[in-house]
Amino acid sequence: MHRLTVESDPNGKVDQSVNSVEVMHSHENSRNLKQTVQRWISSERLCYSIELIPKEDFVLDLSRLQPKPLFCSLPWISDNNLQYRRFVDTPMMKMTAKIVPHCTVMNHLSCYNITEAQVDKFVEMGNWNLFVIRGDTVSESQRFQHSADLVEYLRSKNNPDLCIAVGGYPYVHPESPSLESDVLYLKKKVDLGVEFIVTQTVYDVASFFSYVDACRKAGITVPIVPGIFLPHSYQQLETVLGLTRVNPPREVQELLHSHAHDEPDQFEAFVVKHFVELVRTLRTERPEEVKLVHFFTFNRLDLLKKILNEIMDLF
Repeated sequence: MHRLTVESDPNGKVDQSVNSVEVMHSHENSRNLKQTVQRWISSERLCYSIELIPKEDFVLDLSRLQPKPLFCSLPWISDNNLQYRRFVDTPMMKMTAKIVPHCTVMNHLSCYNITEAQVDKFVEMGNWNLFVIRGDTVSESQRFQHSADLVEYLRSKNNPDLCIAVGGYPYVHPESPSLESDVLYLKKKVDLGVEFIVTQTVYDVASFFSYVDACRKAGITVPIVPGIFLPHSYQQLETVLGLTRVNPPREVQELLHSHAHDEPDQFEAFVVKHFVELVRTLRTERPEEVKLVHFFTFNRLDLLKKILNEIMDLF
């Protein structure tokens, strides 16, 4: 969901040492996302990826998902990470170590209070596939004020194995004065060295395609992947809309609100129907543009599986 923090101890100090214990996976065993990008670009069928919430008690059983996702995205989503002195101890890194032997992992990396030394350490640990964002919280003293600053720094290291993705905002970034301004900033960021874009949550086809058209007109040529959130309750949907500050068109908001008082099974049926139709329409109308969809799952793989079952013919 593009909400990230970075590690430090409660006093703001971070262990910046790098040793063998902190290496999550060797470079040889880390699956490079650049190869995965080429797979979906050249595929004649639809592909998908998923975002999971890093939790130590969550066990990912990829055999439950058919077909399997091309990659898993793992964010930091809570200031609770500030209690950790080392990257290796964070839930995200522990989950990465479990997943990476079986599936490509894209780790989120936030600008919030992160130092150059920490960025270097994070990459040296074998984390080559990065989703770079600014984060919701910005300190005046932090090294990287914007995600573009962090992308530029990463590319200055001339590491050809780094694969970098950034976020896009079909409903316009809440701090941008206009769509045009938002897309212009995105173009500058992409030009620094970005392989693809994953959008914030998408709820309707028209808004996504309007955004894609604006990006293409501005000269952005990298893949733009629609991010799709699957809410398991109306309360969760409201919470996420508030956190992400996404503002869909009025008719879409009215449709979502019309299910505010659904029973759980009714709401789930609506979610499955709505997002199955959304994915189908995205794929049918522009098959050369929409080759990958990215699901924000909140670890509700049961709901994702129901969606996948309904669109199995697209894979």
